[in-house]
Amino acid sequence: MPIFNWKDFLDTADHILTHQSLSQTFYQIKEEAVLRTVISRAYYAIFKQIEDYLVSNQIEYRSPDTGSHNSVINFLRHIDVRFSWKLRRLKGLRIVSDYKQRQRVVNRDAETAIRLAKYLSSLWPIVRNQI
Repeated sequence: MPIFNWKDFLDTADHILTHQSLSQTFYQIKEEAVLRTVISRAYYAIFKQIEDYLVSNQIEYRSPDTGSHNSVINFLRHIDVRFSWKLRRLKGLRIVSDYKQRQRVVNRDAETAIRLAKYLSSLWPIVRNQI
């Protein structure tokens, strides 16, 4: 049994975004860092659930010249195109938040990431049963 539940990342990200007024001073100083953290945690909450399932069930999903993230997304495209597309969109937000220093991240981006991650997390059991 795993020690850590990846879904806890989503709960944490949602809590940070919805309770930002509790630490208003910190939030004002580091607003963009908080938003970027929320987006990243929301993405990893769903990505790691999926990847762990595929690995633990020895499901071959890796493409030879593709990284693990794109391999998961490409694999899922053959199972559920819409699910795969939404995961790719969430990954795009995560890439901006983690790597694009010159691109602004706004509250709407974090809200979108949380919404997408919750939606994907709720659909994951259904998609998983199709694998």
